[in-house]
Amino acid sequence: MLFTQLSLALALAATASAHTQMVNAFVSGQDQGEGKGKYIRFPDSFNPVLPPSKDLACNIKGDTAAPSFVKAAAGDTIGFRWFNNFAQEPIINPNHNGPILTYIAQFPQGSPSGPIWSKIAQQGFEGGEWAVAKMIKNGGKVDFTLPQSLAPGKYLVRQEIIALHQADFLETDPAKAKTNPRGAEFYISCAQFEITGSGTKVPDQKFDPVSGYTKTNTLFNIHVPFDSYTPPGPPVLAG
Repeated sequence: MLFTQLSLALALAATASAHTQMVNAFVSGQDQGEGKGKYIRFPDSFNPVLPPSKDLACNIKGDTAAPSFVKAAAGDTIGFRWFNNFAQEPIINPNHNGPILTYIAQFPQGSPSGPIWSKIAQQGFEGGEWAVAKMIKNGGKVDFTLPQSLAPGKYLVRQEIIALHQADFLETDPAKAKTNPRGAEFYISCAQFEITGSGTKVPDQKFDPVSGYTKTNTLFNIHVPFDSYTPPGPPVLAG
């Protein structure tokens, strides 16, 4: 019995350690310090979000604004660093391969749900390697560039890791689906930015991740040979 309980505990710990969250941001290489509860809308769970869910916007507790903002300029290189539950463990389970997409929205006074998002960066399957694998090699850090044309103001920047290890098919047996729901797993965090510059463009793609992502339109089988992969959502915003 003790052995069984120990095995179960280890299995649960291993499962938990596969999950991940954004913990801090960089502006032009400068670490902005730990962001949770400061400039990152930090959920109280490391677990993934699966569609359909209102938490696809900014994760659990994503409606609650953080107290501060990261200051950056349009055109700056931004980096987000991700860690799992126990920062000393692998950043995310290496089998959780998939794309990493970054969106931006004008800072909402209320919920970040709805058609307010524009995609400003995406990393998918390039050069024979997934974005998640590249992130792990880079110590959990994902870099992207703020559009040079971005109008000054307060913004919410949303980054998501889409793990595709169980997105090869959907479980049709309700009993099995309840204990082991299949499909793409979304790891989402939103960070608050105050952006300066001389740009005049306001992002206007009007994408809503809550309604735009579904169980079926995020399916992709990474376990068989394939030539290419197109990330879900709109194209990257020009500019």
